[in-house]
Amino acid sequence: MSSYAIKTINLKQKSARHAIIGTDLSAPPLIYLPGNLQSISNVESITLPLSRDALVHVIELPGNTGEYHLPSNYDMGYLADCVHEYVSRFVGKKVHIAASSYSTAIALTFAVKYPDLISSLSLSGAAQYVPEQSVARILKILYLARTDRQAFAEAYTDLLTVESDIIKRNRAIRRASQKMALSMEAVQLECFHHNMLRLLNLTPREHYPIEAPTICFTGEKDPFITPADCEQLSDSIPLSKFTTLKNSDHLIHIEAPTQMAGLIANQIHAAEYRMAA
Repeated sequence: MSSYAIKTINLKQKSARHAIIGTDLSAPPLIYLPGNLQSISNVESITLPLSRDALVHVIELPGNTGEYHLPSNYDMGYLADCVHEYVSRFVGKKVHIAASSYSTAIALTFAVKYPDLISSLSLSGAAQYVPEQSVARILKILYLARTDRQAFAEAYTDLLTVESDIIKRNRAIRRASQKMALSMEAVQLECFHHNMLRLLNLTPREHYPIEAPTICFTGEKDPFITPADCEQLSDSIPLSKFTTLKNSDHLIHIEAPTQMAGLIANQIHAAEYRMAA
């Protein structure tokens, strides 16, 4: 049962929402950044267990609240600056950051711009940039979102999930994904559109000058950010390790929340031990 309040705040003159989960103010602070159009309540299965290990700050950044779109000319640097403003106002010290999919680019940008504020990074469904094999699919999905909602829902679901008997509740999850895509309101579609364009504008990097311990992971069946894509990102970060979660695809937060929360918690504990040594 949830026991937190969701509040609206302003970051860089734009509306955002956040929740602080946990009561131990001495616990390590964790910033959790949900993926594209994931809400604070969508990720409870991860953030509530993590509140046993950290004081969890879940943030729906500008453009990700589902209430208005953030034009795609606001880049990941702007959103990283929003995180910096949040940390300055609500935390005031170094933080661990966990981010999913779309938001991993924000976390990476923050870690490069503000290295003194990072204790560790946990990046789920993460890549250096949108893989080449996915670019054409995303552009088609953005077109279908405006022209054929049923085809959009099917293509959106196929981008993120696979049909597989080894994934628990796979058929139900795929049906729910299509239903969610079909039910998106116009403002949510605009959010999705501009957020995906922001991803497509990412510039590939061979090396990230990030010294914080990092873990990059994705589902073993992820069709969008494949394990090879995710491992390539991990190889570009000095203190990074890579792993996959079994019996899952890109929707790890739904299919394997316990394992995902466990990976993040272990990353926090290892980083805290390293800093105390």
